[in-house]
Order: sequence, then C-alpha cells, then structure tokens
Amino acid sequence: MKQDEIEFLLHLLRTSDIRNFDMALNRKVYLLRKWAKRGWYEYGVTLDLGWLTTEGIAKAELTLAIISKSRQPGYGSSFED
Repeated sequence: MKQDEIEFLLHLLRTSDIRNFDMALNRKVYLLRKWAKRGWYEYGVTLDLGWLTTEGIAKAELTLAIISKSRQPGYGSSFED
C-alpha cells in the first residue's frame, strides 16, 4: 500500500466521512472502488456514502498495528541489545 492509501484507510476507520480527507477526488474514487472489489468497502447508492466492511476494518486495524509496532525502538534491527 502507498502512504496516502494507508492514511485514507485509517481515516475511514475513524470516520466514514471521506469529504474531510485531503486527497484528490479521483484518487479517493479509485481507492474506494479498489477496496469495494476486495470486499473491504461497501456502499449503497453512492460511493462516497459507504462504509468499511468487517474485512476492511480488520485490514485497517492490522495496518495500524504494523505501523505502531514499526515505531517501537529496535523494530527491524537484526542486532540484540
């Protein structure tokens, strides 16, 4: 995932309002359609009024956990303290 995609996914985990996220509309539409095809995002009548599915929430939470873990001291280091 690209950085903007990760940030957008985490934004949707916090709130379903896509309008308050600073990203080009075409990029948002592309990502939401991509996630809908993967089963991470569902919508009714219009794409911008959708929500993350259970799978999408799980993916966002996993991404958040990986980010949090990578910020811990020593993560990714092959040396023992």
